[in-house]
Amino acid sequence: LDRQRARNRFAGQHVELTDRLAAPGGSPDALLLKARFGQAFQQALRDAVSRLSRQERNVLRMHITGHCSIDEIGRAYNVHRATAARWLERTRTQIYEEVRQELCVKSKNLTSSEFKSLATIMGAELELSLSRSSDRSSDGGRQG
Repeated sequence: LDRQRARNRFAGQHVELTDRLAAPGGSPDALLLKARFGQAFQQALRDAVSRLSRQERNVLRMHITGHCSIDEIGRAYNVHRATAARWLERTRTQIYEEVRQELCVKSKNLTSSEFKSLATIMGAELELSLSRSSDRSSDGGRQG
């Protein structure tokens, strides 16, 4: 019930990544990277989240949108907190690598250093995007 109340409390506070990209502030280089690659980054992120298993999406959703601690996730799955932490870290790493692969290797839009800069710049936006993407993917993604 507490998680449901928290979800309802934060439901109206989601902000689209593109809205955040348009927000003023930041260095000119950061704004340029966001303007040039923000949409591609967002799409690659959505695609990566959609390929997660049901459990991976649920753990990510619990942590990001449900604001659950690793201890709470562990209790929900009846596993040790270290296992829950490994699941979360593995999922985040998988998403990061898939987005990097899409933007740096497949499309060759960014160099590795540019991608690192973009990922750093978009740190806050990344959590918001994961939150929105995991909500949308909860019904239609891969069953795992």
